[in-house]
Amino acid sequence: MSLDMYEVFIIDPAGGRVAGPLTEIGRLEWSQVLGNVGVAYIELNAGDWSDGWFSDRLLLQIWRQPRFQAGPQLLGWYWMLDHGKRSEGDVPISWVRGYDLNAMLTWRIVAGYAGSDEAVKTGDACQIMWEYVEEALLTDAGRDISEDFDFTGEGLTGGATITYTASRGRLLSVLTGCANASGAEMPGRVGVPVRFWVRATETGGVLRIVERPWGGDLRGGQPLSPEFGTLFAPRWEYRGGGAETYGYIGGQGQVENRTVVEVDLSDGTPLGRREMWTENSQISVPASLENWGAARLYDRRARLLAAGELRDTEKTAFGRDWALGDWVMCEYDGKQFEAEVLAVTGRVTAEGELIRARVEGEIDLETLGAPEGGNGGNGID
Repeated sequence: MSLDMYEVFIIDPAGGRVAGPLTEIGRLEWSQVLGNVGVAYIELNAGDWSDGWFSDRLLLQIWRQPRFQAGPQLLGWYWMLDHGKRSEGDVPISWVRGYDLNAMLTWRIVAGYAGSDEAVKTGDACQIMWEYVEEALLTDAGRDISEDFDFTGEGLTGGATITYTASRGRLLSVLTGCANASGAEMPGRVGVPVRFWVRATETGGVLRIVERPWGGDLRGGQPLSPEFGTLFAPRWEYRGGGAETYGYIGGQGQVENRTVVEVDLSDGTPLGRREMWTENSQISVPASLENWGAARLYDRRARLLAAGELRDTEKTAFGRDWALGDWVMCEYDGKQFEAEVLAVTGRVTAEGELIRARVEGEIDLETLGAPEGGNGGNGID
């Protein structure tokens, strides 16, 4: 599959077509990322591009024709925020970079003062995340994006019960913080992972906030594995270097008046206690500060990780067998691990197309015991 299987239009915020399909595209890259901003990038012959098409109020709309269905699939909308021109030898090339609808979550902050109802919220994570979105994006005159753009919510219930403080925080970071707080695990508490992403429709965007999975739960099927040609570049590693188990968490205040809480995830022995310090001066409520710190500390635990890559192939087609937000089961070297498709990237040139998603999961150390080998480095790439 190559560039002739894609169509790229320039559209207005209501979905009306301003130009396109764009021709003579030499390179196209795109990404979709749960809970973050995806990017699209195109290069085309400068003679086939008009600078008059560029506006940061317009978007790239990208369609892809999958091999398994008759009609095209809408990949997404990307706000056109960067463009330029360069030359390769004597050939002038125009380029455009766009940012998907999640970018709107970076355009607002939670403007309420510390301690206000707008800043401090308690409830189910999905519900309070939507409250932050409503107040920052859909309420105040001059801030209500629905005046210019069709923006709605979907899901919006579930998640762990949390208390969160977000005064002056950027909206995307606040939503990420709420999701992290919901998913945090600690003694006596099982985390409830929450996922969010703004899905493009033909007329606007829908922010879906739900408990995992954001997409489909595919764990009951045949595990994806290198033996079946459905999992690529597999690997596993034990990551214990730099692990921390005990946290001192600083909040608001100074010197002896500063709020500091302690979080203990150690095994109770002096050798098992490996301390860290982290702080968030926006948080004044001790319970909220403890939840925030526990999530940071949990991220620093020792782990046995396995990873691999999904690719768009005849056996495992993107959009048919897996897609953004799906929850899958993988197997490598006798170890099974659950993984989510948290990000998808595509790169298309005249030579062909590569769509892939890196997936990673944790294997329970208590069921396997300590793995052979040792510290595998800083991460699974």
